[in-house]
Amino acid sequence: MFLVAQRPFFWIEFGVRLGKALLPLAWRYVSKRMPPEEEAAWRQADRRRQGDEWLKKRWRHVKGQFFRVSGVRSGGLGNVAS
Repeated sequence: MFLVAQRPFFWIEFGVRLGKALLPLAWRYVSKRMPPEEEAAWRQADRRRQGDEWLKKRWRHVKGQFFRVSGVRSGGLGNVAS
């Protein structure tokens, strides 16, 4: 395996296959749209010149939902005795 991994062709082929495998996941994440209600609220905040702050607040909210859904708590190690 070591001799194969030294060859540039191995790494080129590895990168191509990895890119093909991950591209659909990346595209799904990048092309995801906001719900219409949130987009309308963002546009209103943008008209008030507060669009960037609104997006930062939304990102913190969405990020917090992800942690609650996945079961991972964002408070450190939890109930681990120190």
